[in-house]
Amino acid sequence: MSPFNHREPGAVGAVLNQHITSEVIADFIHVHPEAVKLLINIKGTDKVVLITDSMRAGGMKEGVYDLGGQEVYVDKTSARLEDGTLAGSILTINRSVLNVKI
Repeated sequence: MSPFNHREPGAVGAVLNQHITSEVIADFIHVHPEAVKLLINIKGTDKVVLITDSMRAGGMKEGVYDLGGQEVYVDKTSARLEDGTLAGSILTINRSVLNVKI
């Protein structure tokens, strides 16, 4: 997704400026804590849905897991490919709610 820019607000600008419900992965890796806070402050709690794109290693101990034939390295906070790219999350919905503390 393109970043928000004052000349080209893109998808972020559209979401913040419309009366639509927004989804957010509040693991504070996919989206910075201050960006989550800003979204909730602008949209209100009734227009923000907490989601997770947790892979099947969610809730598992640290280690190496398979995701569609790719090795995924899971630590206490994230699931990443060998090159460091995010491979989804290991966020549970209850952790998401605790992170946001609405």
